[in-house]
Amino acid sequence: MTTPGYHDFHRQSLGARARAPGKGVPVDVRMGLTGGPLGGGVGLDGVFSLEVGQLGLGAKVTGLDLPAEDGSGDSDQITLTQLHATFAAVAIDRLRLRAEAGVSLARAPDISFTGLSLGTSMEVCLGGPFDLEARVQVTPFPYRQLDALAGLAVNVRPLEVRAGYRVLVLDDQGLVDGVQHVDRFRGPYFGLGLGF
Repeated sequence: MTTPGYHDFHRQSLGARARAPGKGVPVDVRMGLTGGPLGGGVGLDGVFSLEVGQLGLGAKVTGLDLPAEDGSGDSDQITLTQLHATFAAVAIDRLRLRAEAGVSLARAPDISFTGLSLGTSMEVCLGGPFDLEARVQVTPFPYRQLDALAGLAVNVRPLEVRAGYRVLVLDDQGLVDGVQHVDRFRGPYFGLGLGF
């Protein structure tokens, strides 16, 4: 979801925003697109998040266009969706660390899954408009999914630009055809977003 970049890090610290008298609870809305090569194909994410103080909601939809495994030259489309509630357990100057929980959905040509989704995300201000960002999301059952990324973001309000590296693992636990299929994808990601 995503996750990355807290757009006002560099104008007023997170700790100061939380403590500022008379300013009310800070509200942040972010949306964007992130994409890059994965597994010989392409992955594209649409992300949206809303944070009110330490609490938030996040949504991430990933579309994967991958070469078909049967060697036909066709492509397979897989859609992954994550819907999370978030809690910023640490919200201090230059650091925000969130715990996340919700549901994940995976849709492939032959089957669809819904499962529990857990995650954590972190943003660290490195100085100026630069952030370090990282996120890990896990679905333990009925299928298994690991989605992890780390990278850098540049926040020039309201524009956010980011780049980094992503790892995605999908395991159908043998639920498609009785044979366990584990797909591992990795590659760089690039993104543009808006933060308000």
